[in-house]
Amino acid sequence: MPQTPPVPPAGRVLLDGIPAAAPGDAARSAVDGSMIENLECRSVQVHRYNNACAYPEGSDLTLRRVYIDSSEQGLLTGAEPGCVRIPDSIFENLGMGGQTHATHLDGEELEIDGSYTPSSKSEAHCVKTRADRTYVSNSVIASIEIPRVAKQA
Repeated sequence: MPQTPPVPPAGRVLLDGIPAAAPGDAARSAVDGSMIENLECRSVQVHRYNNACAYPEGSDLTLRRVYIDSSEQGLLTGAEPGCVRIPDSIFENLGMGGQTHATHLDGEELEIDGSYTPSSKSEAHCVKTRADRTYVSNSVIASIEIPRVAKQA
C-alpha cells in the first residue's frame, strides 16, 4: 500500500466545470485507444447524473497520474472498452444519488495500480466493475463492487 496518496505533478491540464451541450446531454470526453496523463478534472455535472470526466468509446484507455474530483463520475465506460488502466491516480469526492460512481466499468479488463480513492459520496462506490478481469495493486480504495462471477476457462 502506498504511504501517501499519489499526487499528479504540477503543470497538469485542468478541466473545470465542463457544461452539458443541452439539458439532458452528457458532457463527456470521448477517448479511444489513448493515454491521458497529468490531467485534473473537476466539477463535471449535468442534471441527469450521467456525466464523467473520461468516457472511452471503443478500445483501450490508460489514465496515468490523473486527479479527478468533485464530479458525478470519474470514469464511465460502455459495454466494450477493452482494457482500462489507472496507474498513480486520485479519484475523490465523486458520486451522485447512488447512481454514479468514481469508476464505473464494463468490458474486458480493469487494472488499478498505485492509485487512491479514499471515499465517494451519495451512496456511490469508489470502484464499480463488471470487467471480465479486475486487478488492484498498491492502491487504497474505500469501496469496490465486483458483481460479475469469474468466467470458467
